[in-house]
Amino acid sequence: MEDEDDWRQCAEWLNRCQILPDDHPSLGPEGNAIHLVQALMDGVALCRVLDILSQHQLDVRSMKDFSPTPQNSQFLCCQNIRLFTQLCEKEFSIPKPYLVQPNDIYQAKNFGKAIALLSKLSLSDRAKLSGVTGFPPENSELQTTHEYYNNLEEYAATLDKLTESTRNNYAQMEEETKEKLYDTVVHQGSSAQHSINSESLTARGSCIREIVDTERNYVDLLRMLLEVGSLIILPIHTILQKYKSPLTGVLSPEELDEILKYIDELHNIHRELFGNLMLATNQNMHVISLSDVFLQVRDRLLIYGEYCGHVQRAQSLVVELMRNDVEKRTRIEMCQMNSEKFSKFHLTELLTVPIQRVLKYHLLLEQLRKLTPADHPERAGLLQAHEAMKELAQSINEVKRDLDTISAIDQIQARLVTIMCVWKCGVKQQPQHSNPNFQGSFTTAAIVSPSFLSYTRSWPL
Repeated sequence: MEDEDDWRQCAEWLNRCQILPDDHPSLGPEGNAIHLVQALMDGVALCRVLDILSQHQLDVRSMKDFSPTPQNSQFLCCQNIRLFTQLCEKEFSIPKPYLVQPNDIYQAKNFGKAIALLSKLSLSDRAKLSGVTGFPPENSELQTTHEYYNNLEEYAATLDKLTESTRNNYAQMEEETKEKLYDTVVHQGSSAQHSINSESLTARGSCIREIVDTERNYVDLLRMLLEVGSLIILPIHTILQKYKSPLTGVLSPEELDEILKYIDELHNIHRELFGNLMLATNQNMHVISLSDVFLQVRDRLLIYGEYCGHVQRAQSLVVELMRNDVEKRTRIEMCQMNSEKFSKFHLTELLTVPIQRVLKYHLLLEQLRKLTPADHPERAGLLQAHEAMKELAQSINEVKRDLDTISAIDQIQARLVTIMCVWKCGVKQQPQHSNPNFQGSFTTAAIVSPSFLSYTRSWPL
């Protein structure tokens, strides 16, 4: 075990960074280095660790070269790893000799060097500011040159035959991070601001209260986002007016429209939804049932499919503005600091909350349905409302998957076009009958796996 101690220390460090979950195979008694290769080979976890070590100052997820769902594409996985190494050098001052090539990790050609890079990163001055203890401990050395790593490449070639469960560990961690954001911003500990008379002490009553309270908090968030882009002083007393004034005249109307597209419609929809929930849970009024509240709004919630398709562009624009314009970055940061309960969240993070919220309705209604007696007058309606929200969630998840696939193909196409343009320019500059550099130029283009060419045959180059 001593010979293998470096990769295990690396896995434990990634766990301290909240990148690998506690039950990851590499952390178990039967774990081995190939489990760690499998966790890192798509480059997603590597990029995520930079976000953690930079204390979220590096929003890698919004960078154009980052692919959050490479879907086993060697091209996109290697692109993620390449981005990781570039940021290690640029943002964490890692010396060039420590940097790795994508295949050192993806195909485990030199995994020992990869661990040495991660060790150097974990002990860098900027990483130390995050408070995460690096590896190895003081007065100890890595064993990355040991022959244990020599055979990893042949094992890595069989990874496609392994189970997909460990490939999804990072995705699970990413979802847990989103859940924490949602719980803090929307759930807020289910603050019990709304009392429900006779049902207030029952499990069913608590469930209803959670639906109402979290909807109130969500409407507050949408109102805040709307206030960010408002160019008119609104007579609404809200902490989010602290966002509006600093941004007025700093961001252009086009930039504000792009960042906050659909937020106005969502705010109107959920403000009405919240009002109807208040009516449905008022014991002194029988205007509308709880199930009808969701059935009536079902079709209007289909707008979330469009929002889901747009939110990544909005996030990318925020990152671009903050990277390239000092005044805009300063104003946005000022808004964040002054937004009280939302102050620890970046605008790019808050923009993901609407998707989290709409995917919660069927879960909340399912819980309420289970707590509703079979002879309760709302039982049948709740069954119908739950199915409606479940179908909505499935539809939105399908949109998300389709968009991930399209994004992956677009990135491959863009890189292919760039490679081919560079290659063609190189050919034009050399005589056709004798080109000593031709083989090298073609090798550059050949980093794209042949399996991807079938996607691009009809694409104009």
